[in-house]
Amino acid sequence: MAYFRFGNRNTTRPPLLVFAPFGFTMGDMPTPAMLALAARQEVILFDHRGQGHSLDFSSEALSIVGMANDALELVKALKLSTKPNVLSISMGSCVALAAAVLHGSSFASFVMIAASAGSPSSPAATAWAQSVLLDPEARPMDQLAINYPLEYSRAAKAACDGYFHSAPLGPGPYNFTTGSRHSYALVEYVRPGMDDSKKVGVYCMDRLEVSILGDLIHCQGLGG
Repeated sequence: MAYFRFGNRNTTRPPLLVFAPFGFTMGDMPTPAMLALAARQEVILFDHRGQGHSLDFSSEALSIVGMANDALELVKALKLSTKPNVLSISMGSCVALAAAVLHGSSFASFVMIAASAGSPSSPAATAWAQSVLLDPEARPMDQLAINYPLEYSRAAKAACDGYFHSAPLGPGPYNFTTGSRHSYALVEYVRPGMDDSKKVGVYCMDRLEVSILGDLIHCQGLGG
């Protein structure tokens, strides 16, 4: 697995292991946030299996539990002097939650953003959201509407700031085949047991269901 260590090691704080969200490599993480975190502790970024600079020699299907096991193996390989704290986002939080359940004693603490425990009753994203997520040439405004309720001025400003001033550390190579496999892994985690024929295009982005009603965008938390 590919990883990148940087930041302040002259501190009593444990290192911070960052689990990236769906569709991100470690280089996509925002520079200002990562540098702010690195000023107070060492930060460790890594690419999930088969994504970015991480390789995948396995023929087995990817799974959230498998990626949680990968994170544990990374921690073991690094031979850290103390258990790391974990910061995770979106799909990374699903992986972190699995790591907490299965390997919690190997980590100091977890901060999970937009996490989900999954449930067979979790509703699918709307047809509109699925069409945006599956279209590599979707309009930027539609892509932003997946994550932000744009009818609110503060949300619209945050969306624009994030889009125009994302300042990634240095985007790595994105593997679209692995991205599709991650999507299937996430669907199986969020809605276990779903028929394979229904998995195509079903993806819950940050536990939000986004639908268009007139000119309004309504965001509803998906539960598990």
